[in-house]
Amino acid sequence: MNSTLRAIGMLDRAERDAIRAWMRTVDLCEGREAIEVSLASALYWFAADRHAGQWDGLYAAGCVLEYQPGPSERGPDPWWSDAGLLYAALCEARMSGA
Repeated sequence: MNSTLRAIGMLDRAERDAIRAWMRTVDLCEGREAIEVSLASALYWFAADRHAGQWDGLYAAGCVLEYQPGPSERGPDPWWSDAGLLYAALCEARMSGA
Protein backbone atom coordinates (compact mmCIF):
# COMPACT_ATOMS: atom_id res chain seq x y z
CA MET A 1 0.00 0.00 0.00
CA ASN A 2 2.89 2.40 0.65
CA SER A 3 3.96 2.24 -2.98
CA THR A 4 0.38 2.95 -4.04
CA LEU A 5 0.25 6.01 -1.77
CA ARG A 6 3.56 7.27 -3.23
CA ALA A 7 2.17 6.80 -6.74
CA ILE A 8 -1.01 8.71 -5.87
CA GLY A 9 1.12 11.59 -4.60
CA MET A 10 2.75 11.84 -8.05
CA LEU A 11 -0.57 12.32 -9.86
CA ASP A 12 -2.02 15.70 -10.72
CA ARG A 13 -4.88 17.18 -8.73
CA ALA A 14 -7.66 16.13 -11.12
CA GLU A 15 -6.48 12.53 -11.00
CA ARG A 16 -6.27 12.54 -7.19
CA ASP A 17 -9.78 14.01 -7.11
CA ALA A 18 -10.96 11.15 -9.35
CA ILE A 19 -9.51 8.65 -6.86
CA ARG A 20 -11.26 10.40 -3.96
CA ALA A 21 -14.58 10.28 -5.83
CA TRP A 22 -14.05 6.58 -6.63
CA MET A 23 -13.29 5.80 -2.98
CA ARG A 24 -16.70 7.19 -2.02
CA THR A 25 -18.38 4.66 -4.34
CA VAL A 26 -16.42 1.55 -3.37
CA ASP A 27 -18.26 -1.20 -1.54
CA LEU A 28 -16.35 -1.48 1.73
CA CYS A 29 -17.74 -4.99 2.24
CA GLU A 30 -15.26 -6.20 -0.38
CA GLY A 31 -12.47 -5.79 2.15
CA ARG A 32 -9.39 -3.66 2.34
CA GLU A 33 -7.15 -6.00 0.36
CA ALA A 34 -9.56 -6.18 -2.59
CA ILE A 35 -9.86 -2.40 -2.66
CA GLU A 36 -6.08 -1.98 -2.53
CA VAL A 37 -5.62 -4.43 -5.43
CA SER A 38 -8.25 -2.62 -7.51
CA LEU A 39 -6.59 0.73 -6.81
CA ALA A 40 -3.08 -0.53 -7.59
CA SER A 41 -4.27 -2.29 -10.77
CA ALA A 42 -6.06 0.80 -12.08
CA LEU A 43 -3.04 3.01 -11.30
CA TYR A 44 -0.65 0.58 -12.98
CA TRP A 45 -2.62 0.36 -16.21
CA PHE A 46 -3.34 4.09 -16.24
CA ALA A 47 0.36 4.89 -15.86
CA ALA A 48 1.38 2.28 -18.44
CA ASP A 49 -1.17 3.43 -21.01
CA ARG A 50 -1.11 7.21 -20.53
CA HIS A 51 2.43 8.33 -19.63
CA ALA A 52 4.22 10.64 -22.06
CA GLY A 53 7.70 9.16 -21.68
CA GLN A 54 10.32 8.53 -19.05
CA TRP A 55 10.37 12.15 -17.89
CA ASP A 56 6.64 12.24 -17.21
CA GLY A 57 5.52 12.11 -13.56
CA LEU A 58 2.98 9.48 -14.52
CA TYR A 59 5.81 7.22 -15.71
CA ALA A 60 7.50 7.68 -12.33
CA ALA A 61 4.24 6.89 -10.55
CA GLY A 62 3.97 3.62 -12.46
CA CYS A 63 7.55 2.73 -11.60
CA VAL A 64 7.07 2.98 -7.83
CA LEU A 65 4.05 0.67 -7.77
CA GLU A 66 4.65 -2.80 -6.39
CA TYR A 67 1.71 -4.16 -8.41
CA GLN A 68 2.75 -6.47 -11.21
CA PRO A 69 0.10 -7.77 -13.65
CA GLY A 70 -0.28 -11.46 -14.25
CA PRO A 71 0.95 -12.96 -17.52
CA SER A 72 -2.53 -13.03 -19.05
CA GLU A 73 -3.49 -9.45 -18.10
CA ARG A 74 -3.69 -6.98 -20.97
CA GLY A 75 -5.36 -4.08 -19.19
CA PRO A 76 -7.51 -3.22 -16.21
CA ASP A 77 -10.34 -5.49 -15.18
CA PRO A 78 -13.56 -5.14 -17.16
CA TRP A 79 -15.00 -1.65 -17.14
CA TRP A 80 -17.75 -2.56 -14.67
CA SER A 81 -15.25 -3.71 -12.01
CA ASP A 82 -13.87 -1.34 -9.38
CA ALA A 83 -10.49 -1.20 -11.14
CA GLY A 84 -12.11 -0.64 -14.52
CA LEU A 85 -14.29 2.18 -13.22
CA LEU A 86 -11.33 3.90 -11.57
CA TYR A 87 -9.20 3.49 -14.71
CA ALA A 88 -11.96 5.16 -16.76
CA ALA A 89 -12.27 7.99 -14.22
CA LEU A 90 -8.51 8.59 -14.29
CA CYS A 91 -8.50 8.67 -18.09
CA GLU A 92 -11.37 11.15 -18.08
CA ALA A 93 -9.57 13.34 -15.54
CA ARG A 94 -6.42 13.32 -17.67
CA MET A 95 -8.32 14.20 -20.86
CA SER A 96 -10.30 16.99 -19.21
CA GLY A 97 -7.09 18.62 -18.04
CA ALA A 98 -8.91 19.91 -14.99
